[in-house]
Amino acid sequence: MTTIQFIGLLIITSLSSSGAHVVMGTVPGIIPIHDSIIAYLPGDREPGTTWERAGSIVIQGEEYDFVHVDRDNIRFLGPTEPFAPVLPLNLPHLSCCCQTMERIRPEYADANEPAETKAAAHIDITNGTYASYEIPDTSGAIGTQLTLTQQVELTIEGRLGSRVRLLVLKPGSSVVFANTPFQAFEHPGEAHNHFLAYYNMGAGAATCTAQPSEGNKCNPFTTLCPLNPPAAKASQAKPPLKKAATMPPKKLLPILIVDINCSNSQWP
Repeated sequence: MTTIQFIGLLIITSLSSSGAHVVMGTVPGIIPIHDSIIAYLPGDREPGTTWERAGSIVIQGEEYDFVHVDRDNIRFLGPTEPFAPVLPLNLPHLSCCCQTMERIRPEYADANEPAETKAAAHIDITNGTYASYEIPDTSGAIGTQLTLTQQVELTIEGRLGSRVRLLVLKPGSSVVFANTPFQAFEHPGEAHNHFLAYYNMGAGAATCTAQPSEGNKCNPFTTLCPLNPPAAKASQAKPPLKKAATMPPKKLLPILIVDINCSNSQWP
């Protein structure tokens, strides 16, 4: 079973029974600086890989190699199993947190934006089980994970203009897509309000400051954008966690992702 875990500043801009589209944006001026990477265990890398290794990081005591993600359009090749969205936990929705946000700005939203103005990587998911989960040992942080059960090689293809890069991995690999500071893996217990950075990607969102932990419409509820949500902590507002085989291995926990404010998000 291959698992691909998504952590940090990532927006699901579309989700249907046939697939999902995930945006990994680079936000100028964000502090601390976020690094967009794909991490994998060194022994999982296969011949045919052309995506240059950029370095290594230690995640929960285990060393991972990683490649840098630029503004690539990314897709997964190899597995052919049907797409199945299973989101027992509802992610924070940007249209709930920031009702004045009109749209995601085109430099972030458009996968076909010219390379010179494009500001995000785009990840298309069309196969496997795509689930939300509560990251273990945190105060309600929610991530997403893709699980692929077919025992076939996984090729992660990144395209930017005429450049094509391939990361070929063994069946059963553990993969992490992260848009978070490297501090996430180096300084336990250090928290930042990453959620506010989402607003820099939207039009009409300059005055928005709400965060999911504040007991307002940012909280992940079972329905989308309730009109009169109760004032409650995120831990009280979320639906019961569904026990499933898609729960990620605990060793992949990025320590800085500590609470609901550090979750993946969804638009609208």
